[in-house]
Amino acid sequence: IYPLWEVLFSTIRKVIYDRISPFRSDDYHLHQLLFRNRAQGKGYMPVVFILPAQVVTAFFVVLFRNNTSGLFWVIFIYILLYCVVYFYERRLDALKNKPIKA
Repeated sequence: IYPLWEVLFSTIRKVIYDRISPFRSDDYHLHQLLFRNRAQGKGYMPVVFILPAQVVTAFFVVLFRNNTSGLFWVIFIYILLYCVVYFYERRLDALKNKPIKA
C-alpha cells in the first residue's frame, strides 16, 4: 500500500496543501521527513519506521483477504495513520526549521 498511497497522497498534498505543481519535486515526502526528524545521521532510520508498518499492514491484508469490508478497514486505518504521522512529522519539521528572529 505504501508506494501507491505515497504517490497519490503526494499529488493531492502538492495541489491542495502546498499549492505547487504535482510534477514539481520537493523534500516533503514521509521518508524524507522521517530522515530529517528522526534519523540523527543514520540513513536507515526511515526504514525502521516504515517497514514495520508495511509488515503489519501485509499481515492484516492476508488475514482479511476474503473479507472485502475487512480489507476496506485495513486500508482506511492505514491511510488515517499515514496522514496523522505525516502531518505530525511535517509540523515537527516546520518547527525545527523555523527561522530565528533577531
